[in-house]
Amino acid sequence: MNASCRKIKQQGGSFALISLDLDNFRHINDTLGHKIGDAVLVAIARRLSDSLTPQDMLVRVAGDQFVVMMPSASANEIIQHARQLFSTAAAPLQIEHYVLLLTASIGVVWSPQNGAESRLLLQNAEIAMYRSKYRGRNQVTCFDDNMRTELERQTGLTQALRLALESKRDLRLVFQPQFSLVDRHLTGAEVLLRWRHPQLGDISPAEFVPLAEQAGLSGLLDRFVMEQAAIQQAAWVRAGFSLKLSINLSVLSLRVTGLAKEILALLGKYDIPAQLMEVEVTESVDLEGSSEAMAEILQLRAAGVSIALDDFGTGHSSLSYMQQLPLDIVKIDQSFIRSIQPTECPGNAILRAIIALAKALHLEIIAEGVETEEQHSWLAAEGCDIAQGYLHGKPVDRLEFEQRYLRQSA
Repeated sequence: MNASCRKIKQQGGSFALISLDLDNFRHINDTLGHKIGDAVLVAIARRLSDSLTPQDMLVRVAGDQFVVMMPSASANEIIQHARQLFSTAAAPLQIEHYVLLLTASIGVVWSPQNGAESRLLLQNAEIAMYRSKYRGRNQVTCFDDNMRTELERQTGLTQALRLALESKRDLRLVFQPQFSLVDRHLTGAEVLLRWRHPQLGDISPAEFVPLAEQAGLSGLLDRFVMEQAAIQQAAWVRAGFSLKLSINLSVLSLRVTGLAKEILALLGKYDIPAQLMEVEVTESVDLEGSSEAMAEILQLRAAGVSIALDDFGTGHSSLSYMQQLPLDIVKIDQSFIRSIQPTECPGNAILRAIIALAKALHLEIIAEGVETEEQHSWLAAEGCDIAQGYLHGKPVDRLEFEQRYLRQSA
């Protein structure tokens, strides 16, 4: 392919590269075996080759990833070719007695617009292909320069986050207060992680948490938060404050055998009553049906740690989670709180039904994102237990939390 690229370049021509990667191919190897997986690759390569013209070139670059080089054509024609390859890979495939339905993620680049050298073009095609996977797989994405800029930022942030975890610098905890809707007394706080990059400043958790998960750092993040929260909780207990702290744990951490034992050991090390700790879990496909995660959650709850279902109502199977998980608390997502209206509306009815369901299951109810007195009053009248949101307090550092909330509460 390098020789072909150089030849076209010397002739002053242009061409397109299409990077195609089968989605979830590892699942085939894991469930049906490598023999079937190899047969799939051979069959897909033959299919792709048969769909090309003599001027096109097909190369298998690695594993289940293929690259097609096509001569210069209009953008619409190249995209149409890419979608034809997409359909070719997705047609039902029979291997021995298995009928397999595959999908593919595709990235498209053009030379010289997206790079003159073959190495750079291949990289950019792969970046576009992985963007297709990030967007949900089973689609075609055309490369643009912003994708490389974003990838370089992500790579730099991932490396910096790893260093921050190793040095335990630039990472800090903040605490968002939670108040009773009945008498507005302080009941607890959610522990949140913040990261200030030495050069880039504050990085949003919405950006660095997914990067940590992709890089296998979520376990280290969770351990950092757990230990720092335990140290702070111990200091507050010694000072005479009895306050429940709520910690978010990633599903990836929950699926690691021994996590509950590790958390309980931390509580024992710092002499913290288990009843003063709460673990929040979020609905996800990875959590559903995970016997490992369920075992860890059960062990924590048996020791007295409260279990909360976070962002209730935004996942794909909220009701089944309420039935399957050993819950103590339901946190209603702020999108439902924002829908509250002074006059009756569908949003009010849905929220009222959620509260009634949680009450019937004897679960404590925390409303997230409470920002107005009207929302507070409506939730209190409907029997919701606790409010968390900017109306009552934004996340603040330890010192401000103590001065503004703990001491006033005491």
